[in-house]
Amino acid sequence: MRTRYSKPSEDIAPESLRFSRDDDDLLRRQETLAQILIDNHHPRSACVLCDKPLDEAASFPHRKLTYLFCAHCSHIQTQLEPPAGYPAQQSAGIDFSEVYPRLSPEAYLSRSQRIYAPKLDWALGELAQTGIPSSEALRLHWLELGAGAGHFLHALQLAGAQSIGGVEQNAELVAIANERLENSPVAKHSGSLTSVVTAQKADIYAAFFVLEHLEDANALWTAFSHCSKGSLLLLAVPVFGLATLLEGTTPSHAARSLDGALHTQIYTDQSLNYAIQAAGYEVLA
Repeated sequence: MRTRYSKPSEDIAPESLRFSRDDDDLLRRQETLAQILIDNHHPRSACVLCDKPLDEAASFPHRKLTYLFCAHCSHIQTQLEPPAGYPAQQSAGIDFSEVYPRLSPEAYLSRSQRIYAPKLDWALGELAQTGIPSSEALRLHWLELGAGAGHFLHALQLAGAQSIGGVEQNAELVAIANERLENSPVAKHSGSLTSVVTAQKADIYAAFFVLEHLEDANALWTAFSHCSKGSLLLLAVPVFGLATLLEGTTPSHAARSLDGALHTQIYTDQSLNYAIQAAGYEVLA
């Protein structure tokens, strides 16, 4: 497996400043949502990733919530199961349209170039190392799961990709994406991403900071296992590490890794490897 970092952290400085500015409001809503989760009183019986019983799982407290460390796959998740529509449909809910706000054409292009083009450059570089040159990779069919406001697809179009598509649950984000992209490639879907992977074949499936939000993670990875031989997954998920531990020492600031609101679970290096191996994939980079 090859390891190479894709971009410097200063590329996200404008977004980091916005989160700092909104810190107090975000913290208040995270605390309200955590209490809603506590009041729900429905403990998980099985791991969201491996679907095995959690009766042997270790537990630890974090930001007023109890989290479980699955004894079978090492995935981390809240002890209590989120209620339907959580967190967007709850009081003080948090919606992804806040994370990806409507931008001017100039700001939209800037975000695509600063944050998403480096991801694509990294992927194309790694594919070239496996014998798939960029010119060939850009002729493959790319499908983004949870396409958001379409920034990665925009980077693909700017690079000359010929066949792209995306799915997104948030209607406002679908509208933003298709305003900026050629041929309106993003479709709204209301079901699970598992059904999308099962029904829509692609050469490359991309998912950036999406999989950690799914309560049917086991079903999705099973769907990945049924994809055509040679299918490629381009994935990014937050992983349990130092940033998560630091959140426990700074309760006066909004959490970013394991906030009990948008993030009620988090992958570990071990659980991510478990999922990839269980689905029958090989890690290239």
